Amino acid sequence: MENRKVYQNQISEKRQEMVEQLIEHINASTIEQRQDQLKKEIDASLDQRNRELFMELTDRLNSIR
Repeated sequence: MENRKVYQNQISEKRQEMVEQLIEHINASTIEQRQDQLKKEIDASLDQRNRELFMELTDRLNSIR
């Protein structure tokens, strides 16, 4: 019976590790997507010669990094 509890605890710990890794991956992916979106918006602001928007978006991008 004791072995079963140890085994269940090991499985539970492994499952928790996997969930944590998945959350880290999702967070990293979300940050990358947000950075890519801001870069596109920055390019668009440059095309429009909108300095104010460019500066705002650049600040937002730098705050993510």
